[in-house]
Amino acid sequence: MARRWLILLSLCAGCFSPTVEEGAECSPEGACPSGQTCAADQRCYAETPSFRFRRRIDIHPLSVSNVQRDFPLSVVITGDSSLAAHAQADGLDIHFTDGDGTSELAFEVESFDAGRGDLVAWVRVPLLSFEDLIYLHYGGEPFDRPAPGAAWHERYLAVWHGGDAAGDPAVVADSTAHENHGESGAGKAPERVAGAIGSALSFDGVDDQVLIDEAVPLLALEADANLLVTAWVKVEEGATGPNSAIGKGTQSGSTPGFGLQLNALAWLVRLRGSAAAGSAENAVFGASTSLTGRWVMLGTAITHQGAGEDAVEITAAVDGEETGSGYWLCDTGPCGYDLGGALYLGHPEAPFKGLIDEVRIVDRTLGAENQRVEFENLADPESFYTVGGEEILPL
Repeated sequence: MARRWLILLSLCAGCFSPTVEEGAECSPEGACPSGQTCAADQRCYAETPSFRFRRRIDIHPLSVSNVQRDFPLSVVITGDSSLAAHAQADGLDIHFTDGDGTSELAFEVESFDAGRGDLVAWVRVPLLSFEDLIYLHYGGEPFDRPAPGAAWHERYLAVWHGGDAAGDPAVVADSTAHENHGESGAGKAPERVAGAIGSALSFDGVDDQVLIDEAVPLLALEADANLLVTAWVKVEEGATGPNSAIGKGTQSGSTPGFGLQLNALAWLVRLRGSAAAGSAENAVFGASTSLTGRWVMLGTAITHQGAGEDAVEITAAVDGEETGSGYWLCDTGPCGYDLGGALYLGHPEAPFKGLIDEVRIVDRTLGAENQRVEFENLADPESFYTVGGEEILPL
């Protein structure tokens, strides 16, 4: 009898050992010890999970010279067989930890396709330096996922990804805790298509629009106004305009308004306050011929010039690099700062034709380096970080 048991052990070495750990290779016939099953990766795991997996993500941004605080790291993984094999179908077991492997990080899962092994997530990294690491965990029991707003520091007043909200094509959710959600009227919802990061909004240039429900006005030229607006846009070559990717109030003339606009010659920022003596100033991103036909990240910093001054500086940036500036100045009092009107993605006064993705409004201007790091992370994620091999961890 003993000899027979030894023969069985030799035939199934590494799989039928009485002390086999989960993750051992299945036998050539696909067999595993009692209580374990052979998974798609040809390894043996308990039928009732008593394990989990993790992947090390090494972050190595080229543009970081100063520590970036509460940086929303975009993690994009596509066609991953390990995620497809071991993550739960609903992705509720997915979560992230700091480099110590145990400190939980706030995160938002924008989308997860278990069948394809595709993941788009945003992870709040408390202190991002030129070399950093976090871990992606999955497998085992569902994780008590934080609210999406936890991934975004309170200075983010609004963050709109391209996906719809709860399957409703008429709603664009604000991922922050401020809940500045957007909604489209009947027949005016932009189509969802593949974007720069995950899904994007595709506007038809006729009447597609998203009206933002502002709990508190997002764009205002108040005495302490320091705002940053960023948006990823793509329009076809030869587009003229005016096209406003994001706008508030009037998009032309002498009445108050703000807009990131494409006209026949250039992409520009239009800014005009409510005072009759206020001048309309444009900060130019660049020639339309060089900024169409591809994804570009537009950034607009609106900075008040100081207490008691009725002047605002506008600084434009493309793909994280500053391209121009201008000033809104009220030289006779009393001066007003109201931009007036409702805020839209795809403004009805200047219908937008093209794609819009990842629009953010921040309540203070971040430095040029922050915009460069954001661009680097989203434009080329595979160069920004490296996803390591799968590790098996016991519960």
